[in-house]
Amino acid sequence: MQFVLPKQDEVSTDSTRPTNFTKRDKPDYSSPEEVVEAIRELPSSAELRESFDHGACVEEYERIYIDGQREMGDMLWIPYTGTSCSFMWYSQYGFRPYFLAIMKYPDDVGELYRYSGDLACLKNRALAEAITGNDLPPYVYFGEDICYNRGPMVPVRTLREIYFPHLRRSIEPLKDAGLNIIWHSDGNIMPILNDLLDCGVDGFQGFQQDTGPTLEHFSGLRSRAGRKLIL
Repeated sequence: MQFVLPKQDEVSTDSTRPTNFTKRDKPDYSSPEEVVEAIRELPSSAELRESFDHGACVEEYERIYIDGQREMGDMLWIPYTGTSCSFMWYSQYGFRPYFLAIMKYPDDVGELYRYSGDLACLKNRALAEAITGNDLPPYVYFGEDICYNRGPMVPVRTLREIYFPHLRRSIEPLKDAGLNIIWHSDGNIMPILNDLLDCGVDGFQGFQQDTGPTLEHFSGLRSRAGRKLIL
């Protein structure tokens, strides 16, 4: 997991960034009000569904999984799909404007997570079809950097009110298809661990044990379905 393969030029959507981990330009947003203004321009759920090309998305995930496995040879390839309801909008809006928007305008940021959850749900239906239709390994790997070393970046109460409901529904198409979800975790996720399990996460990758999450603790936990976690 977490191998960063170079983007293929012919399929890269951003030729200025050789991989998804290349540093972006500085965000254009300077205030929480500008963030809210951008959120209010996002498409509605109906507009998203109407514009979404399910068939093309299935083909794209087939390409990612099958071409990536071919490049990896005998090593099992489980790509990072990025199909969870996104929390990491700070990379687009900037840390200060984004987190101030969460605190000052939680209802508006809730609409951002609604949009992100809608999009992730559409993508995950396509992803589930690509995996089950090609008899690919039944694992989906994604995650959001919600925490730092001391815990969540925003109050857990806020996450439970405006974020986790959208994360859970975005994951349901994968659960309905019987797929296993492995969450990439950063920092001390202990305060939101039960929330992630309740959303349908089946396991975790990445343990900063010095911040709290230890393998010994996780080995005694169970998923929503009552199974041992994938670690």
